[in-house]
Parts: sequence; structure tokens; C-alpha cells
Amino acid sequence: MKTLLVVLALAALAQAWTNTPTMIITRIAEKDLEQTDPKALSMAKEMLKAIDEFSGAGENTFVDGSVFIRAQDEAGFSLTSKWGYEFEPYFDGVPEKDTDDHAKFNLLDTVGMSQATVDTNSNSRINPAFGKSLSLRYVLNQVGNIHQPMRNIVRYSNQFPNGDNFGKDHKISIGGFKTLFDYFEGAAGQYKELSYPLTDLKTLDSYVDKLIADYPKSEFGSAVTNIEKRTWSQESYDIAVKHAYTLTSNDEEVKDAINRQLVLAGYRLSGNVAYMMSKQKMNKFQELFKS
Repeated sequence: MKTLLVVLALAALAQAWTNTPTMIITRIAEKDLEQTDPKALSMAKEMLKAIDEFSGAGENTFVDGSVFIRAQDEAGFSLTSKWGYEFEPYFDGVPEKDTDDHAKFNLLDTVGMSQATVDTNSNSRINPAFGKSLSLRYVLNQVGNIHQPMRNIVRYSNQFPNGDNFGKDHKISIGGFKTLFDYFEGAAGQYKELSYPLTDLKTLDSYVDKLIADYPKSEFGSAVTNIEKRTWSQESYDIAVKHAYTLTSNDEEVKDAINRQLVLAGYRLSGNVAYMMSKQKMNKFQELFKS
């Protein structure tokens, strides 16, 4: 019961990349699972369906599952969005100093908590299917967040002695974006914003199919199977250092870095879902063995 209530609270505090990048990541994972582990995909969809009626999900259960957390936030159900960030300071040209903000940002911890709720056997007085369904939505959403560079870094500099608030205080005027955070959150404006629930699968698939063709799975090597979420966050941090704070135009190199993150996140999400569903199979086996 306690775990479920914690996850409910966390889900109400989350955001994500804007809808389309989030949907791209999840759709890549879905297509990969169709090829590599269709049983896991089927199990995940069944788990998500437990609260479809209450979440407003449409026909595309898996993709909609990843955007529900953001849709919930936009509907006014969150008090803060700090749970969607991992605080790592970047001291750019200024002396390092102690900060007291780290504990307020727990993206990696909350993903782990949500995944643990999916993994566990029934431990709630409430129907456990509800807690698992909500928690899986949270994992789908936040695996993508870990791959959004600006959600993993706070820059301290002469311009921002108290930090740049994940790039939200860093003003720009590039491609219609007003802050550095929004530029990365919106994937540099490369994709039309799709609605929740998803009604335009054809457009989404046109984006996904091109990205898969441009960035084949083989190109990422062992990075695809890397399961260390702390490493994922460090990679995003490094991308921000290399590309974000040197951004002067809507250039192709930055778009390439963003697109690579979208595809890599999708493949890693596929592996993560397959792992979680394998634990569901083991739990069911253990229950049968006990009986």
C-alpha cells in the first residue's frame, strides 16, 4: 500500500520531453519489442490496460502510456515537476562550491522505485494491477527523461552564479524557442507536436521509421544493452556540456545529438521493458510453485 501511494505521488509530479519526442522513444521501443520479445510487449500492454479507462488512453496503449504522466501534469494535477530531473552541477569557469539542491531532484531514484513496484508481487490492499499499471507508465516516461540532456545538468557560471535551473533561465532565440531547456525539450522543433491520446500514428511512424533507418541499432554497439541508468544520465550531461552551452544556431550537429538520444532511449526502453516483464514471468512461476 505504501509503495503504491508513493508512486501515485511521484506520478503526479512528473513531466517529460514534449509529447512527440516522448512518443517517438516509446514507439521505437514498441517496434523493437515486436521483433525481439513480442511476449514481453503483450504483457506490458496488458499491464497498461488496467487503468486505460481512467487515463484517457486511446488505441495506442503503449505509446499513450508514456505520455499520460505529462498529460496529467498539464491538466493541473502536479504541484512541482522536480521529480523529472537529475541534479548534476556543471561549474563553467567558476570555482566549485557545495550545493544543497541535489536531494530535491531524484529522477534516477524515482525510476527505480517505479520499476520496483512493477517487479514486485502483490503487496497492496488495493488491486495490485492498478499500482503496476501506473508505475509502468512512469517508467516509460522517465526512461526518456534520463536521455533529455537538459534534465541532467545545472550550469553554474558568471552569468548564472546560482545555477541556470536546468537551462530554463538561459534565454535564447533560436527556431522559435526562448530557453535552452525548451529547445532540447522540444527536440529542436524537428517534429510536429502530436496530441494525447495519440490519433496520428501515421505521422509518428514516419518520424520513427526515418530515425531507425538513420540510426540503426547496430550503430550503438554495446550502449544499447547498457542498463546503468546513472551512466545514461552522465551521457546526457556530457551532451549538454558539449552542445547546449555552445549553441548559437539551429544547427545540424545539435539535432543529430538529440536524434541519437531519442533512438538510443527507445532501444534501451525496449530492453528495460523486456527485463521487467521477464520478472513478471518469474513471479508467476514462483506463485505456481508455492501452490
